[in-house]
Amino acid sequence: MAKGRGRGRGRGGRQLNTLTAMNIQPLLKRTSEALGKYISVPGRYWDGCAAADKNKIYKCIVVEFAALHDFGRGGKRPAFLVKEMGESGTGSLEPGVASGTEFYMTYPSPFLQYYYEANPIEGAERSSSAAYEDNEIVIEDAMLGDGDVNDDAIEAHAEAAGVPLSKRPMRSTAAGNQDSIKKKQKVATEKFLIYEYIAKVSSELNLSGPARGSYTNKYVCRVELETGQKCGGSITLYQRGEGLAEVTSNAFTHMRQRAEAGCGAHKAALRKLDETNAKRVLVNGEYMTVHSFPEAFKHHVDYVYCRARGIFGAGMGTKPTFRDYVRGYEPRAVFPHPDTQFRIAVCIHELQQEEQQRRLRRLIVEFKNNPVPVGFFEACAVLQDLEGEDHIDSEPERNRKIAATVDSRSGASLGPF
Repeated sequence: MAKGRGRGRGRGGRQLNTLTAMNIQPLLKRTSEALGKYISVPGRYWDGCAAADKNKIYKCIVVEFAALHDFGRGGKRPAFLVKEMGESGTGSLEPGVASGTEFYMTYPSPFLQYYYEANPIEGAERSSSAAYEDNEIVIEDAMLGDGDVNDDAIEAHAEAAGVPLSKRPMRSTAAGNQDSIKKKQKVATEKFLIYEYIAKVSSELNLSGPARGSYTNKYVCRVELETGQKCGGSITLYQRGEGLAEVTSNAFTHMRQRAEAGCGAHKAALRKLDETNAKRVLVNGEYMTVHSFPEAFKHHVDYVYCRARGIFGAGMGTKPTFRDYVRGYEPRAVFPHPDTQFRIAVCIHELQQEEQQRRLRRLIVEFKNNPVPVGFFEACAVLQDLEGEDHIDSEPERNRKIAATVDSRSGASLGPF
C-alpha cells in the first residue's frame, strides 16, 4: 500500500464528533495506559491510500502522548504519537520512506475509535456512564447501616436483582463507587431538607421565549416563627425540564436573608441546611461559603507548583489527612480538580516560554545598534538549558552561571544581563 508521507487525518481531515466519542467510547482514565498498545487503523485513514488497501487494517503502536501537539495553522490539541507496524503488527512492510511512519492522531477523537477496536472493553455496546450507574445501584442496595460496603452483600444483591456478571461491579472498585454514592446521598439529603421548610403553591410551564420548556414553580416558606405562625415568604424556583431537579438557590437565599435580618427560626433552619451543604464549611464555629474558582485560583496554582517541584506527590494529595492539614490554613479553599491541575500546568509552561522569548527579544533590541558581544547567542543557548534544569535559582545566580559558562567557552566576559 502506498500511503505516502501524509500525517493522516489527525491534521485536518474528517473528524468524529467529540461528544459522540465521549458518550460511546469512555475516555481513558490515564493517557499512560495506552502507551505500548496497538490501535487498529484502516487504510482509508491515510490520504492518498490506494483503493485496494482502504479496507485493510494496519496495526499501529502507541509511542507517546502530547498534551498540546501543534498541528499547524495555530491549532494545538491533545494527541498520541503512533507508529505504523503493518497488518500483522510485527513491523511495517511498506517500501521506502513510508515504512514505519510515525504520525500524531488527535485525542479523544478519532484515537479512541481505533483504540477500542484493537482493545475492546466488556459491555462496549453500552456507555460507561450507564454501566457505572448499574454498579452504583447494586452497591447502594448492599450498603450497611453505617455506610460501609460489604463485597459479599454486593454479590448477593446483584444475583438477586438478576444483574449479569458482565454488568456487576468489580470487588476492587466497590470502594471508589461508594464514595460517589455517599456524595450523591449527601446532595439528595440537602435537597430533601430544604423541602421540609417550603411548600409548593403552583407550577407553570413556559410555552414561549428563551425559557420555553422549563417550569416556574412558586413556593411559600413554612419555617415556624417564634410567634407560632408560618413565615409565608414567597420563593420562586426554576426547573429546566420535566423530570429534572429544581434549582433551589433562591430558597437558600431566602433563608440567609431572613437569618441575617435577625430571625432566630430561620437561623436554626439555615444551620441544619449548612451542615449538609457541600458548599458550606465550618470556620471558627460559623458556616461560610467555600471559595469560588477565582478566589481559590491562587491556591490551585500553589498546589500545582508544589506538585511540579516534587514537594509532594499525587498520592499524598489524595489522602484525607493531608487535605485536612492543608485546609487548616484556609478551610474555604477546595482542592483543584485533576483537569484544573492539568490546565494550570499547561498555562504555566506556556507562560514560561513566552517570558523566555520576551527576554530574548529585549536583548536583541538592546544590542540592535551595537556590536553583539562575544558569545551572545551562546549565552542564549545556555539560558535555554538552565530553564530546563530541575531546580530554583535566583535571577543573579542564574546570570552568574550564564556569564561563567560563556566566559569558559569563549574566553570573553559577557557580564550580567
